[in-house]
Amino acid sequence: MSRTTHAMSLLALAGVALLAIGCEPLTAAPETSAGHPSTMSPTKAVSRPHGATGRGAANGGSDSGAAGAHSGGQSASGGVGDGGLGGAGGATEPEPAGAGGAPQGGAGGAEPALFGDGVPEGLQVEHVPQYPTRIARGPGATLFVSDFEVGSIFISDAAGALLGELKNVGEPLGVAVAGGRIYVGSRASRAVDVYSTSGDELMSIDAGNLSMPNDLAIDASGRLYVAESSANEVRVYDTGSGVLLDVLAGSDAANPFVFPSAVAIGDGELFVADQGTGRIVVFDLGGNFRREIGERIEAFQSDWHGRFVRLQSLATDGAGHVFALDSRLCVVQVLDAADGAYLGHLGAQGSGDGEIYLPLDVELAPDGMLAITDSGNVRVSRFDPQAAEP
Repeated sequence: MSRTTHAMSLLALAGVALLAIGCEPLTAAPETSAGHPSTMSPTKAVSRPHGATGRGAANGGSDSGAAGAHSGGQSASGGVGDGGLGGAGGATEPEPAGAGGAPQGGAGGAEPALFGDGVPEGLQVEHVPQYPTRIARGPGATLFVSDFEVGSIFISDAAGALLGELKNVGEPLGVAVAGGRIYVGSRASRAVDVYSTSGDELMSIDAGNLSMPNDLAIDASGRLYVAESSANEVRVYDTGSGVLLDVLAGSDAANPFVFPSAVAIGDGELFVADQGTGRIVVFDLGGNFRREIGERIEAFQSDWHGRFVRLQSLATDGAGHVFALDSRLCVVQVLDAADGAYLGHLGAQGSGDGEIYLPLDVELAPDGMLAITDSGNVRVSRFDPQAAEP
């Protein structure tokens, strides 16, 4: 079976129709308006390794992510190898991390290393990443990447070296980590399954009722936000009890969500990527609608600044920026979180440095780089947000 056929099969399983697989050629947009000049450096975007061909499919309504390998924090080209996400060479078995694990990190150094006493037996790495889907920050400068095809959550350091693997989680989609727990949106269990950082399953949230928990986010008060894409809702739960607290269905009754594909928390607000309408819908953390950013456009239009063909994922930096991933244009747009003004972009279609193909998710890594699940290139690509092009 070809990779494209395989990709379409996974899409059919997700109940999503995809008319075309791949990124659109990027047509230059008009100059930024005088009222909103770019504040980003026009230097070349930085990406990590390239080389392997990807699985090329989409989970949850868009082009799905995959991870490559990364060896010891040094960029190289190739697919999965050298024990990490995004490294050199062909597909080889990764080497499990030894004692010590992730470095000390977290806010103010408060969070300890994730595996300070060595990787728990249940989290030893046994598989090669094949189809990474979503990515989330963890404690101690770690990243957690769901792999829909392998059925695992791969844990790496910020540079991509694999530290551990949470296995047998059942078609994982969204992932989030908080309070010593790993939250996994599982299409197999139709729930958000909760695990300890030792790999023990603790509870299931809304079991049987979440058909496509595409993305997860957790705020400082312990509220879990789930982009339940197929139901056109964002559901809010208490992380401790699993009780459903709220359901957001759009900005108002006249403007419902149409396949919300991602959620992100930033500056005390909830940002929702509504793929079907191309809008970034912003709420306060009490669920009150605040504003909208962007709109949907058809493919091959030249005026794409602040507009989206397939709005797939979001990240925020706490400094007033939102990073919006368009999986059809193969770019991450850097926007002003307050008014949606276009500030620059990162990425282009391809497999070289500064290029991505069939990207699915974006996250701000602990070292300040943007990490993107770059499925068409079978890697996690990294970009410096300060190197955005105008």
